[in-house]
Amino acid sequence: FCHALNEAMYNDKNANPPVRTRRDNGAGSITLRKDGRWMGSIQYGYKADGKPKRITVYGKTQQEAKRKLREKSEEFVKNDGNIILAKSIKDWFSEWLYKELKYTLKPKSFDAKERTINKFIIPNFGYIQINQLTSKDVQALINKMVKQGYSLSQIDKVRSTIAQKYRLGMQNNEVTINPALNAKLPASLKAEVEAKQVLALSEEEVKKLTEQAYKTYPNGTKVYSRGEFIVFLLNTGLRLGEAAALTWDDVDFDNHTITVNKSYVQALNRDKNNINPQTQKPYAYTMILQKSPKTTRSTRVIPLNKEAQRALKGLWDCNKKYELVCANENGKPNVSSNLNRSLKYMLKQAGISTSYSVHSLRHTFATQLFRNHVDIEIISQLLGHADTTITYNTYIHIIQAEKIEAVGSLDFVK
Repeated sequence: FCHALNEAMYNDKNANPPVRTRRDNGAGSITLRKDGRWMGSIQYGYKADGKPKRITVYGKTQQEAKRKLREKSEEFVKNDGNIILAKSIKDWFSEWLYKELKYTLKPKSFDAKERTINKFIIPNFGYIQINQLTSKDVQALINKMVKQGYSLSQIDKVRSTIAQKYRLGMQNNEVTINPALNAKLPASLKAEVEAKQVLALSEEEVKKLTEQAYKTYPNGTKVYSRGEFIVFLLNTGLRLGEAAALTWDDVDFDNHTITVNKSYVQALNRDKNNINPQTQKPYAYTMILQKSPKTTRSTRVIPLNKEAQRALKGLWDCNKKYELVCANENGKPNVSSNLNRSLKYMLKQAGISTSYSVHSLRHTFATQLFRNHVDIEIISQLLGHADTTITYNTYIHIIQAEKIEAVGSLDFVK
């Protein structure tokens, strides 16, 4: 090697061929160029056309080139014999979020994924290289979120998002391990969730709320503009977004059924030209119509009971000039904040606890079906759940109560 260096120093530099020194496998190579500089090179995979991807460094001396190459080599990780350029978690997750998920997820799902990555994953792990994240790091973040009072649902979103990206990374030979697999969710929070019951109105409360919804002033004017909408939700079990998107051509008046095949979701307003006419500023959120259902079983036909038919007639009288069945006074879809505000006021006026929300109306519908001993498969289909497991897990406390009542009915000796 010294002989080659001496030749490079004393002979005509344009007449000398490059001198290459071999290093350890995967450590790259060092070459003396014709111009007298040393060049270090390392390969880290292949381009789409099959040509190798390389990182190249230069130095005035062999030692300088070695040093620069060693520094670059520290950014790489060996995986199945390939040399892979390590990225920071910030770059890796951001690229995945905005170049892939943005075009594959529905708007509301993308909002949730973006919030999880930008609020929790990047601030805590952003500048760690992707191959250096460990199970201990992920567990430490979970423990930190528990202390900060985050819900089990939010903590699990963080863990599952990390697991999902690393699973894809392993498939693409970008990383060798999935650090989220051994991270554990706190048992204390699991117990809280299992003990937490869904809020559903009692039969007496349903009667009071229904009476309140139809109240009128002495001149016959309705007290509550959204009264029929709330009764309609209470008797159909629709998600708010599904009811908001319902159009009159989805209603079969002859057979007393409605067809659910689309939904409105409230998502971040990413169109800065979507301006609020009152404030002349971009909306923070916007309503987006999704024509594809939430699950494969979300598209469904729901029969209407007499109370739902009565509410639908009231909605027709008010909204027949609009396309939407449950339109607001401007013909636009109702948003959750306005409807929840109306419901809270109605509950208060009826002397009912204001702890209930619009989603409680859906739970009430399901609970009444269980108490009337309707088969869980039918209930699951009416609710549009992906499968009966979701229905079972959501209403386990109701199911257990029904079991106790059923067994009690077998007491032969009274």
